[in-house]
Amino acid sequence: MHQSPITIGLFGGAAAGLIFGITQAIDGSANLGAVFLLPVFGALVGAVLGMVFGGIFHRGG
Repeated sequence: MHQSPITIGLFGGAAAGLIFGITQAIDGSANLGAVFLLPVFGALVGAVLGMVFGGIFHRGG
């Protein structure tokens, strides 16, 4: 099944944001709100990057 680059970026960014938020909370440098907000921002950034890179690679291929 072929996934769009936006979908891959969305889930990849959310996962990266969640992992980063959890590690920051364990270190004590972030509060619990940041743990929930980082996946949201990560998903947004991942979706934008997926759009950009997906468009570049789609045109190139």
